[in-house]
Amino acid sequence: MLRAATELMRTFSGEYALVISDEINVFLLSYMPFNGREYKLVSSMAGLASAIVSNALNRILYFDARVIPLNDSCRDVARYMLYRVRVGFNNYHVEIAQRSRAVPPESTPHIGDVIKALGGPRLTWESLGTCLVRAWVELEGVDKRSGERVRYVRRRIIERNPIDVINELSKCGSNVQ
Repeated sequence: MLRAATELMRTFSGEYALVISDEINVFLLSYMPFNGREYKLVSSMAGLASAIVSNALNRILYFDARVIPLNDSCRDVARYMLYRVRVGFNNYHVEIAQRSRAVPPESTPHIGDVIKALGGPRLTWESLGTCLVRAWVELEGVDKRSGERVRYVRRRIIERNPIDVINELSKCGSNVQ
């Protein structure tokens, strides 16, 4: 899933991606491919994600896609990302509680009751997801002409805790990456 999310970010110039449960959310902020044609975006993104994950797992899987317009690139991204993390967090805990028979399998109690039945929340990547971010990263290499070690900065897609990213986006500073 992370490999598919990374490729979606590269191919469609995404700034962020959130991978949680069985979904990939890609945030396109500075560039809208295909002149923003939603049908083209959803069919291309779903097809690419399906191909990458199917190939990696050696079984045929299908992804769907949708476009959610956001008003700005900071607070709305933070709100939507938090919403998806909450949905994934709740689904994860309900599934664990039902599987372990901590709650009846045919019911979906309030998340507070589920957490209590489990003895507390599980704050792991499985429950919170993984956020991919385009960030400036300092690298070190060797200058091929002089043979000297050099430092340089490049944009890379890196993994981050989604809660940290949401907190940074919520501040909506002009220097948020």
